[in-house]
Amino acid sequence: MPEVLFESKDVQAYFIKQSKQVKEAMLYLRNLIYSVSRQSDLIGEIEETLKWGEPSYINGLPRTGTTLRLAPTGNSEHELGLFVHCQTSLIDSFKEMHPTLDYQGNRCMLLDINNLPDQTIIEHFVFLAMTYHYQKRQHSLI
Repeated sequence: MPEVLFESKDVQAYFIKQSKQVKEAMLYLRNLIYSVSRQSDLIGEIEETLKWGEPSYINGLPRTGTTLRLAPTGNSEHELGLFVHCQTSLIDSFKEMHPTLDYQGNRCMLLDINNLPDQTIIEHFVFLAMTYHYQKRQHSLI
């Protein structure tokens, strides 16, 4: 999967300041987000920005997805979170599909950078986040 260049110097600076291991895991997850976006017509061009001072990814098609944020959780130097808006049902739905994964309330899937879930699980989570509002209107989460 080709690496996506940074368009935002602020986002790039955020990645640069991370430890080598965290930065590598974040770049891997970032590339998955862009890869998923290129595979679906339901996801427009991804906008990458800082929200709450952390890298955030927004579906380019209006009212289609929810913002996905990627950041260390602060719980451990090896833990990242894939955060979604806390008022979505995305985490509850994903817990039903993948009950053995770790979550933080209704706001994020927790990821141990030394033991990431299978790539297809992460891609599914990204797809559901990027198409959340569309899926909600269709009354189903894929």
